[in-house]
Amino acid sequence: MQDIIGIIQHEKDLQKMHMAKLNLGLRGQRPGYLIKRRNSFIWRYMKDGKVEEVYLGTNENDPIVRQLKEQRYMAESKKIIENNLVLMDGFLKKYKNYDPETVSKGISRAYEIPPEKVFETMGLISPNTWAKDFVANDEYPEHLKHTTSRGEKVRSKSEVIIANQLYLNGIDYRYEWKEWYGRNIISPDFKLFHPVQHRLFLWEHLGMLLSLGYLDSALWKLQRYYDCGFVLWDNLIVTFDDQDGNLDSRVVSKLIDLYLK
Repeated sequence: MQDIIGIIQHEKDLQKMHMAKLNLGLRGQRPGYLIKRRNSFIWRYMKDGKVEEVYLGTNENDPIVRQLKEQRYMAESKKIIENNLVLMDGFLKKYKNYDPETVSKGISRAYEIPPEKVFETMGLISPNTWAKDFVANDEYPEHLKHTTSRGEKVRSKSEVIIANQLYLNGIDYRYEWKEWYGRNIISPDFKLFHPVQHRLFLWEHLGMLLSLGYLDSALWKLQRYYDCGFVLWDNLIVTFDDQDGNLDSRVVSKLIDLYLK
């Protein structure tokens, strides 16, 4: 889910582009308007203060018929976009992104809440403390052979792609966070903080599904995530290698756009 201001601004820019095309298309437009009587088209316009009518026949593809239809479509579209731009400008001027810390700073000192308690009050997770209990998985350090843009070591090239995309998009994450589930340790590939929703997400990459043993382990891990409140395609993102052992970075980028912005 993207920041609403960013979405509106993007839509505003897109509609301004459409408006420019409409203005260009309406240059030198034919005067008058189209009338349809039974199956025949008539072009009505003013000339020297008098109403003139030209019979155009029944052909939908007559050049004048087509031009007048296109002009009307563009004119109606322009009205809608003009209204939308006014509404979006008003929205962007008045709308404020909700940030618990900003609210706390904007009220009198008598009501001020300590920064570490602000997010807790609203049932949200603080960006400053979400990873204070982070403990990295220390098993099989010899498998950490690949380096990310952030300078950390990960276990596969696919994890490098995910880590680099998260880093480039400003998504704070921790790699292989050690989690205790009963007597078992679970280490999600990436535990990350959603910068807008102030929620925690997991990103698990499954790369060896052709192995039945690995598949069983992966399903067990996904079940444990579910038990801990991480639900697939809500706050749990899962990616897979293809049959050649590769991960498309464009897929990772689209998932980040869809779930983390």
